[in-house]
Amino acid sequence: MSITLGVLGSLLLVAATASAQAPADVATIDGLMRAYYEVVSGPAGQAPDRARDETLHAPGAIIGLPRRVGSETVVELTTLAGFYEKYGGVRKQPFYEWELHRITRQFGSAAHVWSSYAVGKSPGGSPDVRGVTSLQLHHDGKRWQIVSWLTDNETSARRIPADLLKETSSQALAPADEAAVRELVRKYNDAREANDPKAIEALFVADADQLVSSGEWRRGRDVLVKGAMASSARTGGTRTLTVEVIRMVTPDAAVADARYEISGLADGSTRKMWSTFVVVRQGEGWRISAIRNMLPAAVPAQK
Repeated sequence: MSITLGVLGSLLLVAATASAQAPADVATIDGLMRAYYEVVSGPAGQAPDRARDETLHAPGAIIGLPRRVGSETVVELTTLAGFYEKYGGVRKQPFYEWELHRITRQFGSAAHVWSSYAVGKSPGGSPDVRGVTSLQLHHDGKRWQIVSWLTDNETSARRIPADLLKETSSQALAPADEAAVRELVRKYNDAREANDPKAIEALFVADADQLVSSGEWRRGRDVLVKGAMASSARTGGTRTLTVEVIRMVTPDAAVADARYEISGLADGSTRKMWSTFVVVRQGEGWRISAIRNMLPAAVPAQK
């Protein structure tokens, strides 16, 4: 959680909201860090999720907030309750914070996380502020929790080190995320085979789109679902999607490449192609944002 010195009161304004502890938030360090940034992010007119934030922290967790005093920097130590009491309220303007990169060292039940972040008025947009937070985590045998964190912002005279600004695309894919993305593609395949428009619709974000091998571009979830149903009725056959590669683009977005086959066509043939799925994390689940279907390019005949 960043502290934009001098303007914190207008950017990070907090109030309690009802939120039960989500197992996905505390089962892994990835889940904990994702929730850590989500609780403070949102549009104007809403309050960050204090109740959810409290489930991420150990009782008595310590927070260190730096502030400038003349030419020196001093640290104000407080609890999570003290933090919310001092900086409480509804957001006056959009505030979104996201992770740029993370370095984690773990030994037994203890972990230390260096997390670089950006802050802006839209998710993943042009950052107004960047900085680094040092977090100390503990695993009690059942879950991860934050014991303490200390943060500071980047300045023109003090830039974030290069090793803390590596691209998030280099992050390893967590096993749980890989399983979830594969399951999402499987559900899409099953929904197509069942000719179930409601099941298909539930797997996509509202503004999803699909570019099919014929060149038709289906823009929007409703158009995409209608096009999928019409395609199934027209071609028949049995569809099989086999995910070959999944690559994380950001902690909440991934690209999955799958072999796509339609067997048992009217002429007895099998159509073989590729499908690329762009998937995004929404809340605690993954949804499909885009699909690109590609037929193999014809190979010119050798003379």
